[in-house]
Amino acid sequence: MREYDTILKFKVEGVLSHPLHVGGGIDDVDDILIHPVNGVPYKQATGMAGALRSYAIDKGLETSYVFGGADSIDDADSRLRVSDAFIEVNDTDAIALEYRPRVSIDDASGTVSEGVVSGTDRSSGHKFEMVYVGEGAKIGFDCYLYITKDRIDSSKKFMLELLSAVNDELIQFGGQKSNGCGYIKPTWI
Repeated sequence: MREYDTILKFKVEGVLSHPLHVGGGIDDVDDILIHPVNGVPYKQATGMAGALRSYAIDKGLETSYVFGGADSIDDADSRLRVSDAFIEVNDTDAIALEYRPRVSIDDASGTVSEGVVSGTDRSSGHKFEMVYVGEGAKIGFDCYLYITKDRIDSSKKFMLELLSAVNDELIQFGGQKSNGCGYIKPTWI
């Protein structure tokens, strides 16, 4: 672990401006991830941090101080810790779920031809429904940045650039990004 003497906390609360896919994978495309402790839908922290990191790298930002070196394949050297992003659930508002039709594609040919999708018992060409947390759902997550005092200003600037990109809908979270999903519009940072 790197040395630090300051922790900056950024609390992000917002609403989904587009649907968010928080499914568990290919075998359960019709399910959403439900947190095992508090029982609400959520997006895992690793996916949230990965989306932020990918954006920073794509924009050519200096990422080694915050995210670790280029050779780092895990977050052992990362100074940024991101919490799971929880969908707010209360007794008066039900979470709007959307079911969108999809078709299994044959990996080899890229078509909707007949055959079994590798790693599953599903046929390609098989129509199925994929579930999304609907637009307008409230979501929140925290970012903690473990830094040294001499890096406070540059670290704040870096994080505000990332969070501004979230606000400007330049960063997508979750799956099905090519279908326009995963944008969060912060209501408070």
